[in-house]
Amino acid sequence: MRRIKSPTLFRILVPVIFFLISFLLICPYGFAQGNVINKRPPVDSEPAKPAFVSGQVVVKFEKGNHVESIKDSSSFELITWEHLPYGFTRLYIKGNVLEACNELQMNAGVKVAEPNYIRHLHKTPNDPLFFRQDNLKLSNAEKAWNIETGVSTVIVAVIDTGVDKVHPDLSANLIPGANFRDSSGDESDDSGHGTAVCGVVSAVGNNGVGVAGAAWNVKILPLRACGGPNLTCSVVDEAEAIQEAIVQGADIINLSLGGFGASTIEESAVNDAWFAGIVVFAAAGNDGFLGKFGDPETESWINYPAGYANVIGVSSVDYPLNGDVNQIVLSDFSNSGDAVSVTAVGRDVVSTAPSEPVEFLIFSEQADYGRIDGTSFSTPLVAGMAAIIKSHFPSLTNTELRAKIESSVTDIGAPGWDNEFGFGLVDFQKALIGSTYSSNSAFNFGVTTNPILNDEVIVVVKVKVPIVGSPVITYQYEDEGVPMNGTVSIWQTPNNPAIWTGRFNTLFSGNIVFKINGNDSGGNLPELKMDYFKGRSN
Repeated sequence: MRRIKSPTLFRILVPVIFFLISFLLICPYGFAQGNVINKRPPVDSEPAKPAFVSGQVVVKFEKGNHVESIKDSSSFELITWEHLPYGFTRLYIKGNVLEACNELQMNAGVKVAEPNYIRHLHKTPNDPLFFRQDNLKLSNAEKAWNIETGVSTVIVAVIDTGVDKVHPDLSANLIPGANFRDSSGDESDDSGHGTAVCGVVSAVGNNGVGVAGAAWNVKILPLRACGGPNLTCSVVDEAEAIQEAIVQGADIINLSLGGFGASTIEESAVNDAWFAGIVVFAAAGNDGFLGKFGDPETESWINYPAGYANVIGVSSVDYPLNGDVNQIVLSDFSNSGDAVSVTAVGRDVVSTAPSEPVEFLIFSEQADYGRIDGTSFSTPLVAGMAAIIKSHFPSLTNTELRAKIESSVTDIGAPGWDNEFGFGLVDFQKALIGSTYSSNSAFNFGVTTNPILNDEVIVVVKVKVPIVGSPVITYQYEDEGVPMNGTVSIWQTPNNPAIWTGRFNTLFSGNIVFKINGNDSGGNLPELKMDYFKGRSN
């Protein structure tokens, strides 16, 4: 008997089989990665356009010049002006801001003319609430708290939307702040963002209430510069808040904010803070794009202030399945690229919230707490870690503190510095064990601390000035007075001035002295010593 084929069944089975085969082939590449890293903006997209305050221009005059020198020669109408910190002047004008900036920049008496750029707080929409402080667990905060929980003499300035001053988990750690957002003089939080950031830094720990901050006992200086329905601030208000942080003796500044377009007054403010010995942290941004200096397709997507040299930019990662660091991926909202120095968990962060509900926080049945995502909340975790380090090593300079943070990370992603994670995932415990210091301020050395025997040690050399010749990092390794000399291979040299990184394996416990054979233009030869516990073998 002749077998009759079913054309209908054939037509159904063939595409189904084809789909299954295609899925199995594609799945390892398209799904296992979790998210796409180094995401570039669409090829046909416009460059990122910085937002700015209408009717305002920020200028800096050449020496001997002032407002009177432009008052009668400008095509725009000058309404009034006011003096700002760092030698700048804010002009209130009637007319096109960008055209006014271009016109003023052509004036020989004007050094800088820029819009008053707007910075956004880096929040993202929420997923369903669950209460787990995985951000602290992944960065080994619990182990570090056995060594240090923070001291009240360390001050972290949080420049944000203010704070809930009567929050039961924050009030004990707050010191009087200031308001640069409006004339009310009140630094109370109008949105919840600042309260959440403060909680990540220093919610009171071990008090039987709510959550624990990264540093339980350090003081928070709340400086309100941002707010409104869009959670924004101008770079002028931000710069004035930074100046206040310097005056009030802050050790650390947290900036969970950012935007497109480099601002001279903003960079002047963070540089002033750095030269005052303060470590400044800023969010890498939540646009989900790569930003690289010198790349015409991506440079406009670099977020500032994270993109400045004297700022530690922080990206965000998701908490991996079962806490396995080998499964860590960049959060899909997080920016990547040259503004990233280190990374921390920024998704599903549980923190303090105002008693009045705000739209971007999801609350539990327990009032005053919520969950939120964003580089806004990976950043204060690292700022809180810096506060713990400063508490434990009070004599560290900001250069040494930065080196300790960047060199004590867990290296994830590509070896050494990479676009997504910077130097790596911050580790509270590693940062508190051992000590590092640099003998020359032109160089910023860092080494993973407390290596165990046969452990791999990462050496990081950040050079602020050009080096003469091709540098090689060497080390002298001593145990019971017996020297062992060696060379660290250099496997990353992106530019000059540069970051060099290398690895070697430990053979003994003891002290290590690192040297680099290249001199700076002044003939200085840098040196780093690393001390760690002897006798540790596992």
